Amino acid sequence: MLRCYRQHNNQPLLVSLPIKKDVANATGQLETLKCPIDYSLVWSSKLSKIKQNGPGYIWYPIPHDGYEAVGYVVITIPEKPPLDKVRCIRSNLLRIVNLIIGFGVTVDQ
Repeated sequence: MLRCYRQHNNQPLLVSLPIKKDVANATGQLETLKCPIDYSLVWSSKLSKIKQNGPGYIWYPIPHDGYEAVGYVVITIPEKPPLDKVRCIRSNLLRIVNLIIGFGVTVDQ
C-alpha cells in the first residue's frame, strides 16, 4: 500500500503521495506509473438511505495490462474522474503482504 488516507467528507482533499523517481525504458518513455484506461463505478450514495452532505461516488481505476490500481477515487459528481489525475503502478513493483490488525500492525515480509 502506498498510502491510506481519509478525512471528513465536508473538507477539501489535501494530500500528497511521495513517489520515487520514475525510470525510463529503452525508448525514453516513463513506465513505472501509467494512467488508467478507464474507471468502473464501485458504489454510489445516490440510492442510499443515509444522512448525506451530498452525493458520493467511488470509482475503481482500470489499469493497463501489467499494471495495478492501488486505490479508489472518491468524488461528489456522477461523471468519471479525469484519466490523467490517477496513476497505476507496474505489477512487478508490488508484493502481497498479510496484515494483522489489532493493538498493532504485523506485516509478513
